[in-house]
Amino acid sequence: MGMTVRSRMWAPMTGLLAGCAPNAAEQRGLRPGDTQVVAQWVMTSDRTGPYFAAESQIAKASEGLYFEDGNDVGGGYFNVYLYTDHVPETVAHLIDMERAGKVPRNLRIGVAVYKGGDRSDWTYRPAHPATLTLFGVF
Repeated sequence: MGMTVRSRMWAPMTGLLAGCAPNAAEQRGLRPGDTQVVAQWVMTSDRTGPYFAAESQIAKASEGLYFEDGNDVGGGYFNVYLYTDHVPETVAHLIDMERAGKVPRNLRIGVAVYKGGDRSDWTYRPAHPATLTLFGVF
């Protein structure tokens, strides 16, 4: 099973896309040096509604902590991409949202580990749940 790495080639579009988001005024924007954090669910059916609702909740609850940069759906996974300079706080915030029932259960979280200074290539380290030993965007 291969791992897909999301390219930053779309980074210049984030300002334009953020203007389309319902919470654009609350978004802090993408900042140089931000780390990608991915909220992920393994989909057990074709019903995507709860995951799109979760993405909306995550974006609305950002409080300037992170920038929500969209999602992708495929291969049985629903991924929500966040960028932050406060990784531990962002991970804890997502876990709190899951515990409070604001997002679906069985949330998986991965944090980018960059391979070079230009931050154009990375892998992921699993951050949640504690039993997660491998994380990827498939």
